Amino acid sequence: MNKICKRYNPKFQHTLTPKNKEERLAYAHQLLNDGRPGIRGTVFSDEVHFQLNSNRTIYYRLKNKPRVKLKLRGVKAIRFWAGVNTRGKVACAFLDGKFTGNIYRKVIEEQLIPKANDMYGDAQHWQFQQDNHRVHLFRDVMDLFDDKDIILVDHPPNSPDLNPIETIWSHMKLYIHKCKPQAENLIQLRQQIREAWRELKMPLIRKTCYHLLKMAEKVVRVRGEYYHKNIDPLFNQPEQGQ
Repeated sequence: MNKICKRYNPKFQHTLTPKNKEERLAYAHQLLNDGRPGIRGTVFSDEVHFQLNSNRTIYYRLKNKPRVKLKLRGVKAIRFWAGVNTRGKVACAFLDGKFTGNIYRKVIEEQLIPKANDMYGDAQHWQFQQDNHRVHLFRDVMDLFDDKDIILVDHPPNSPDLNPIETIWSHMKLYIHKCKPQAENLIQLRQQIREAWRELKMPLIRKTCYHLLKMAEKVVRVRGEYYHKNIDPLFNQPEQGQ
């Protein structure tokens, strides 16, 4: 199953600047310092596009050149937002139309905050993770967080590997890919997205959230780089006698 997930959700890695690596390393250290209690107190969120007929990302590679992500034009898709934590699914919403700060604020105000407060008791007992998308930093959105006393996680840019919900997207896309028959229009795709979200089990979500600590350990070992065994000193120690 893991191989299938990787096939239909390949890892596209940005070029990390020295500042990116420094911020990723600092965030990884913070995760490890906070440990499992910190993970339990965090709601992880993001948006994703589900494409009609295919949820595969296409790449091409020229000889001796890095692979390039191919942008497909005219592809019909649905934008979906969700938040999860170690207790399971917190909230979700379809983002119809152009994704703006006003739409995002409405989702946060009407979906996230009431449901997260029901889970944790009040805003003092949880924090919210979002990436650095410009819509997330819209002034009215940030004012809402201040007004509601929501604590924001300082998530580093270009770090999807440090957001558990990316794995949730992989599971949902795999579920949709395996649906028979495949969706023929956006109405049917929307229904399959609902089913994929409904079928997510709490143990899977909890395990995915706690796995972030293992990812943080790996990021520390490779000094803020995207993790790969080839650059992990744990797997590249010289043999005795060399």
